[in-house]
Amino acid sequence: MRKKAPVKKYTQSDFERFMNANQTNEIHNGQSKITRHGLDTRYHIEKGVPIPEYSQISKFPLLDMEIGDSFVAPLVDKKALTNAITRIHKRNQTYKFITRTVTGRGRTGKQTRVWRIKPV
Repeated sequence: MRKKAPVKKYTQSDFERFMNANQTNEIHNGQSKITRHGLDTRYHIEKGVPIPEYSQISKFPLLDMEIGDSFVAPLVDKKALTNAITRIHKRNQTYKFITRTVTGRGRTGKQTRVWRIKPV
């Protein structure tokens, strides 16, 4: 069994010497690396660039549902589905959903059914 070579630890003075010396942008010691970021970065300010519209593409049809509608999703998507429902409910209190785990037919096994219900 081979012994691993001891790893050299960087000290604060090593780091300060590296940051003050403009010779290279990174140093290595075999396992870890220190990289210099942003010291020579120049930002170009642009005027008149329009802000793009916010778009959220969800794989769940939650916003298209009316009260009493439901759909089935695979059980493996339950966490993503719960997160999507929470985000929608935080933005708009008129959307309220309820989920239940149901047994699917054939090879589908357990699934999650989502209903849109009337807010209380």
